[in-house]
Amino acid sequence: GRPGHWRGLDLLLEAFAARRAERSAARLEMVLSPEPARERSALLALAARLALGDALTIREPLPRAALFERLARAQAAVFPSLSEGFGLAAAESCALGVPVVASDAGSLPEVVSGRCLFFRAGSVPALTEALRRAEAGDWEERPPVRFPVEDSVRGFLKVSRSRLPR
Repeated sequence: GRPGHWRGLDLLLEAFAARRAERSAARLEMVLSPEPARERSALLALAARLALGDALTIREPLPRAALFERLARAQAAVFPSLSEGFGLAAAESCALGVPVVASDAGSLPEVVSGRCLFFRAGSVPALTEALRRAEAGDWEERPPVRFPVEDSVRGFLKVSRSRLPR
């Protein structure tokens, strides 16, 4: 995704480094847009300072089908957001059956379902613990959440009609 402080990717790198220091064999793969370049450079510099080496793979954005294919093979998807609108990427991960580790920011608690873990947004120790639990397979289970397009259209029409002059 697009790098930016609100994404919490710096916190993810720090938490991942803490897990590696605990002798975890985990690997982290990030799909990271080249823009905004300043934020991407800052993340790459942080990764270098944390000496994550070959435990971290940074990928360029992938076509949607390839991204979903890669995501479906992942052991988990992590969304360390400090702020989140709808949380489409998290919802898509859940729809693919991929376990999700997510912060409690914004809409994430509403859109994440299936095997998941939540942690306090902005907390490296809480994220580190969530990663530890994920690696151990200690998942919470939430009933599936669906977002049918028909419901969205009905809601849009209801709001639109309520704003029309009478």
